[in-house]
Amino acid sequence: MGLIALYWFKLYKPLIDTFSMKQGSSGNLGFIKAAGWETLANYNANDFYIGRCVFDQHEARSLYRTLKDIASTIKNMPAKHITLPGTNNEVFLVDLARTTPPKNSLVIDNEFLKSLGTFYVPLSIWNVLTDFSVWIEPALVNEWVNLMANYNRDHPNAYTQADYLQALRWENPERSTARVRSRVAALQHVDCCWSGTKLSKRAYAVDHTFPFARWPNNDLWNLLPTKTTINSAKSDKLPTRQRLVLSRDYIIDWWQQAWHEHDREFFTQAMFALPDLTLGHMSFDDVFEAMLV
Repeated sequence: MGLIALYWFKLYKPLIDTFSMKQGSSGNLGFIKAAGWETLANYNANDFYIGRCVFDQHEARSLYRTLKDIASTIKNMPAKHITLPGTNNEVFLVDLARTTPPKNSLVIDNEFLKSLGTFYVPLSIWNVLTDFSVWIEPALVNEWVNLMANYNRDHPNAYTQADYLQALRWENPERSTARVRSRVAALQHVDCCWSGTKLSKRAYAVDHTFPFARWPNNDLWNLLPTKTTINSAKSDKLPTRQRLVLSRDYIIDWWQQAWHEHDREFFTQAMFALPDLTLGHMSFDDVFEAMLV
């Protein structure tokens, strides 16, 4: 349930920040509350990602309260009213769990997300989402945009469908490379993860192993420092299995150098994104094997 609530937050926040607050319609949204959502007004939706450690007590409690409010809204509204045709039988079932606010910090990890409860998806629907997600997602986004554009079409400052599509775009991939670049700057010696040759800290690129254009994934395991020429030649191509195997030592060496002090975040992100991984029983080698799959 926590994972569903987190992505509800990440999808709604840019829309609320950009449109609803300006047009005064957010007051009808039950998950926007003074003690939760509104306390996070100065944050960007992309500030909250799987694996993040929230050390500030006020921010931790605000995020906890926000996700609790969203989970309650989901249970009492869409999950309750989405029923099988001609029946009152709910398609999605939600069990909310009793929890207590974090005392100090909060980690957006498996333990925390599970603590909010369980969201049940029928197996048949799960299989369809798994097989056809590449087509389902843009179709849903377009339907959502059409719906929202109709809500305020008579408003003197009405937004267009293009405005809504822009607000729903995934994060610019360049923004996600800052942490990698800070780690490269802090380390004495860094090699290109594709060639093994030493990188110049004045001219290098940060490559998405699985291209951002194909999968908007900014997890730590997916970002590799590389030579600029190699990154340009790779562009939006997927690496072959052979290419990955040949680069295995370079990639794992980078992970160990850069993220051993942030291993909880690294492994949490990998567990949610890659197959056959179990939190607490994995290594950098395990993550590489999962990436090969």
